[in-house]
Amino acid sequence: MLPEPQPRPPAKCLTFAKVSLLLFAIALLTATADAQSKTPVLRGAWRMTEMKRTGPHAETLKGPPGMLVFTSKYWSRMYVDSDQPRTEIRDLEKATAAELIATWGPFVAASGTYEVSGNTLTMRALISKNPNVMEPGNFSAYTFTIDGNTLTMTDTRNAAGTVASPRTFTFTRLE
Repeated sequence: MLPEPQPRPPAKCLTFAKVSLLLFAIALLTATADAQSKTPVLRGAWRMTEMKRTGPHAETLKGPPGMLVFTSKYWSRMYVDSDQPRTEIRDLEKATAAELIATWGPFVAASGTYEVSGNTLTMRALISKNPNVMEPGNFSAYTFTIDGNTLTMTDTRNAAGTVASPRTFTFTRLE
């Protein structure tokens, strides 16, 4: 003898409230995706073309060697913070302190994580030539714009507060 078939539960109807909630969720996801597509894309490789300093030591460096790379979560940058050529050191064992400072002093190198909120870019170093930059809680915040293949970043604040003499960096997208 076969067991008696069990009655099927009644089909659930989507109520007006459930349909409204579903439509709201779809609209929200669509709006979020649209807003994200309008956010400037930092990802890629950028070559530094200019650095302007303000304040007592104001200057503009044209074409200093430098590169900035962004992935979806990480950044890495290296640049020379000078318009003077760096001295080549042929024998590190015989180099003087002054030669080492002249060669390595203006060289900046760091990598880490970043966040974007509107036109504010906040960078935190995981590794840096300067160990002070890697300290917990340290960060650098920039306002930024992307116009075509040009990225412009101005440092605005860091863990110590507002930057008194901001620098503006200009980069050209390489890829």
